[in-house]
Order: sequence, then structure tokens, then C-alpha cells
Amino acid sequence: MSGKMVPCSYGIPLRRTLDLSNNSLTGQIWPEFGNLIYVEILNLKYNKLSGNIPSTLGNLFSIQIMDLSHNNLSGEIPHSLVKLHALSNFSVAYNALSGTIPSGGQFSTFPNSSFEGNTGLCGEFFTKCDKVQDLLQPSAFKNKKLSITYLVEWVGFGTGFLLSVIVLLVIPTIREFQIEEL
Repeated sequence: MSGKMVPCSYGIPLRRTLDLSNNSLTGQIWPEFGNLIYVEILNLKYNKLSGNIPSTLGNLFSIQIMDLSHNNLSGEIPHSLVKLHALSNFSVAYNALSGTIPSGGQFSTFPNSSFEGNTGLCGEFFTKCDKVQDLLQPSAFKNKKLSITYLVEWVGFGTGFLLSVIVLLVIPTIREFQIEEL
């Protein structure tokens, strides 16, 4: 591409946008994106990005919209994003993020839908952290040790099952056999 490009907004203010959504991008989000200090919109949704959210994104002081939803991002939301005072729309929905959602700054204004689909996330205005910890811990049945109570439960179940089989199958067969002998 060559030539001179004349910016023309027709009275509509131009926004500095980096929209790489729906591109099947893989790998990690480049920490160098944090050097794009004049970007107002960063849209990386619906890709296959993985790894952590770089803390350098906290350098995007002009950012107003950041959408990292529908990827495979993991780890925690960097606390450095709390410094982004111009950020009015933020979404990390449907990733594999965990930990506590940062508090302060604009984070108290974002709806729960900005964080949904991340079973490991918790925070002040989202799922309470103690509930998330209960969900992430293995169930009591998996951790149940062989104890006397546990053993008695299974012996009782086995005995009840065996008696049911005898009453329903064996006794009627014996009665039929006795009737035929008479």
C-alpha cells in the first residue's frame, strides 16, 4: 500500500482502535500491547488466546473499551488494570480466569456479565470468594476416608440388597418347587 492517506471523520470523532476479534489468534497476549498508550479500544474477543493477561495492559491510560472475552486466558486479572480510569467497558467473560477480581477504580462499575464463565473468579460484586473455594475443593465423597461409619454404611447397604434379592427371587422359586412336589 502506498500513497497519502488523509484522515476524514465527517464530523465523527476518530477512535484509536485495535480490533483483532474473531481471528483464531493463538498464543499469549503480547506484553508489548501495553506500549500502545493511545489505543482507546482493544478488542481481542473470540480468539484462542491463552496464558495470563499481561500486567503491562495497565499502561493503556487512554483505553476506554477492553474486550478479552471468549478466549482461553488463565491466571488472575492483573491489579494494574485498576489504574485505567478511562476504562468504561471491560469484559473477560468465558475464559479460565481465577482469583479475586481487583477492587477499586472502574472495576466496581462493571456488570457481572463482564466476568461470567470463569468459575475460578470471585470478588466483592461477583461470586463471593468463600463460595468459589467450596466449589473448587474436591467433594466430600472423594475425600471420604474408610472409617467405621463408612464401612457400616456399605455393610448395611449390602445386607439390605442381599435380603431384597432373597425375598424377591429365591423364596418364590422355593415355593414353586414345593408346590410341584405335592
